[in-house]
Amino acid sequence: MDTEQELDHINRRFQNSDPLDRIQYVSDLYGSKAVFACSFQKEDMVILHMLKSINSKINVFILDTGRLHEETYSFMDMISEEWGINFTVLYPDAESLSDLISRRGINLFYRSKEERHMCCKIRKVDPLRKYLAGKSAWITGIRRSQTGAREDSQAFEWDHANGGLMKVNPIIEWKRETVDSYIQSNKIPVHPLYSMGYMSIGCAPCTRAVSTGEDERAGRWWWESGLKECGIHLRR
Repeated sequence: MDTEQELDHINRRFQNSDPLDRIQYVSDLYGSKAVFACSFQKEDMVILHMLKSINSKINVFILDTGRLHEETYSFMDMISEEWGINFTVLYPDAESLSDLISRRGINLFYRSKEERHMCCKIRKVDPLRKYLAGKSAWITGIRRSQTGAREDSQAFEWDHANGGLMKVNPIIEWKRETVDSYIQSNKIPVHPLYSMGYMSIGCAPCTRAVSTGEDERAGRWWWESGLKECGIHLRR
């Protein structure tokens, strides 16, 4: 069985499975070689809650870009203390970041999409790829209905952009309403920015609250048009 056939088999096996079954499978298969990327959005809190319910060695990591909202840092501290989770925090390479800011300015991302991607690459993409080297799988909270770029994503994928490891999206089929229902039923804490009108949470300069009727990703890089991704979930 080649790798693509293997992946097709896994996706068929777990096609109608509960997300927790998918997480348990990855935990049993890879143990500490599997990691979970958490940014404290609602989807991530759902998966974090599921991880707490099993005896898993899956490590939870945070991409601290240096430009996160203060509310995110406070929420992370609260969850770490109340849920007993020790987060691995990843940071950008200081020299690369200093060089970028010296050449392009601290808020270069507002000038062009090209410059915004330069910032995302150093603050998010590069630290992620460095961390994932040597790992076997990483779990994310992405859903198909979030953006057009994610609508053909599967529960299990090969992530060729990050070295060919397995990328696992346990709640890929869920709608926003399903996420909200799970959170309410399980009394899961929610990032305080949601109560301020945010529907997607990233870096403070690049995220805003959305208005009634706007798409849930409208608050990300709102000054841009077209595909809105930082680069960590782009597929090659």
